Amino acid sequence: MPILKQIKTPAGAELGYHLVMRVEADMRGIHGVAMVTLASWPTESDCVASGELSPVSVSHPAVPLQGVLGASSLLAGIEAALIDAPDSPLQGGTVVPEAGGLEAARVRQWAMIKQTREILSRKPIVVDGLTFQANAASVDEITREVQWLQIAGSTTTEWTLANDTRLQVTRAQLEAVIVAVGQRGQHLHQVSAELRAQLDAAASTEAVLAVVWPTQVPAQ
Repeated sequence: MPILKQIKTPAGAELGYHLVMRVEADMRGIHGVAMVTLASWPTESDCVASGELSPVSVSHPAVPLQGVLGASSLLAGIEAALIDAPDSPLQGGTVVPEAGGLEAARVRQWAMIKQTREILSRKPIVVDGLTFQANAASVDEITREVQWLQIAGSTTTEWTLANDTRLQVTRAQLEAVIVAVGQRGQHLHQVSAELRAQLDAAASTEAVLAVVWPTQVPAQ
């Protein structure tokens, strides 16, 4: 089944729709591993429109066979392992059913809503006209820098902005980024909760497909 997970390749390609294309067993270890070949596209529509398979090959993750043999099928076990393993490029993703009835549509639409929320949560933050990277790793770095500035009694530091420019920024500006990220996170989760309620109330596939992320919701 398809796996939805927004990832970015080293070349900068944004991919969100993934399929397991091939599984090869490597039995040289104690328990053996499954070498997985993934095919990925930006969206499901890109997969469908491609006609012949012309995906981006993301990686070849190794999945321990011991952890997948008890699943209902080998493929189901592989897919579950791909979204659970910490070193998998699809860790945290969602396995969705093929297009079908109402419940399948509900699962797929909710997965796409969560994927949109994840994309928005990583977008840069603008403070005083300066654009800061605001993904989880960047926010952790900013938080540590603020803590160090507080300990050192300093109010300014040199920082790399989202466009790779190095500038002197203030501690207050870094603190404003942290606050803005927190506020954005609360807002995004509030919107997704409202969309979840709409999905649960939808009585037809058409109604489910009409529940999409509102375009007017700001990225920060």
